[in-house]
Amino acid sequence: MMNIMEITVQNAALAEEIVVLNAIYGDHTMTATFSDNHHTTIALKMPCLTYSFFLQVPHEYPCAIPRIVGVDSLIEYTKPRVRQNLFYLRACLSAVYQPDTVYLFDALDEFAPLLEMQSQQDKYSTTSRPQNERILQRLADRARITRAQMAEKYKAETPDLVDCSVCFEAFFKFQTANLECGHSYCRECLHEGVKGMFQSKSEFRCCGKGLPLNLIREYGDLDEDLLRHFSSWLRELHCPNPLYCPWEGCFAFIVRSFLGNDTKCPFCKRQVCVACGGKYHQGLCKSDKKLTAIIVKNRWKFCPMCASLVERSSGCNHMTCLCGADFCYRCGSPYMNSCGCKIFEELPQGDEEEEILVEPADLGG
Repeated sequence: MMNIMEITVQNAALAEEIVVLNAIYGDHTMTATFSDNHHTTIALKMPCLTYSFFLQVPHEYPCAIPRIVGVDSLIEYTKPRVRQNLFYLRACLSAVYQPDTVYLFDALDEFAPLLEMQSQQDKYSTTSRPQNERILQRLADRARITRAQMAEKYKAETPDLVDCSVCFEAFFKFQTANLECGHSYCRECLHEGVKGMFQSKSEFRCCGKGLPLNLIREYGDLDEDLLRHFSSWLRELHCPNPLYCPWEGCFAFIVRSFLGNDTKCPFCKRQVCVACGGKYHQGLCKSDKKLTAIIVKNRWKFCPMCASLVERSSGCNHMTCLCGADFCYRCGSPYMNSCGCKIFEELPQGDEEEEILVEPADLGG
């Protein structure tokens, strides 16, 4: 046991390493802030950063990997770069692990170049995610060896390390799209899988379920144009009653909710009838099922010329529409002195006149 900054560190190996790291990096680089019978919490302050990392170091250390629990500033924690550095430090700790050998110094030796690279990127206002990915891939490859050593000796897994379900390479969990079924996909394999959907016209599925769009958006590395087409394709694939533009030269899939009160195709800007899926026409649509039920119930009729809906309130069956067309309200045929009902033709002697029940006009057009 050793007393460091009035905190008793019961893990002798850790206490000695804290003293050595402070001698190398400068006083208060690593400070013990809490200690009990299970673990010691230390604050790690790198020279180029304005905040400190909090690490929980189990008393089994160096036979167990320290856990990164956050930083000492809630304001700093809200910044994406800070959360990224938490991941990087965790990756470094997983990668350099060696059974029964202290390794905090080795982890910081791996972590310092990452911070230097970030500093250079900030200085010249550049970003280099591929370079970051290469560094993380190298660390993940080393962590895979660590995982095998831990599983063999301590029957434990290296935290935050997964294998891609396609290429079987090792990655840190924050680098991959991780599904509820337990499978993970790296960026490159997910990107190729999404592109393959367009070629095969079938959805990329895992354990019978499609991949969530938010994971594809975050890890699929699709440009905005391809992502927009992919999102539309997914909607089309899962739409129970898809609507397509009926106009020649377009035929695009239309998301009904995008139309709102507008009846124009969002692509070719020509009008569409949402009810029947055909080109826009005047009057009420005869293919509207709800409207059809109301028409049958009330025995309304469509004008044979303009397709306007007509209701007879009283009088004879001879109707004159607002468009000027004359038609028979009983049978729906054009009215020229007479119609096709033939109810006034002379009946055979001895027969009684029988009322002819005429079904509503063909609502399909």
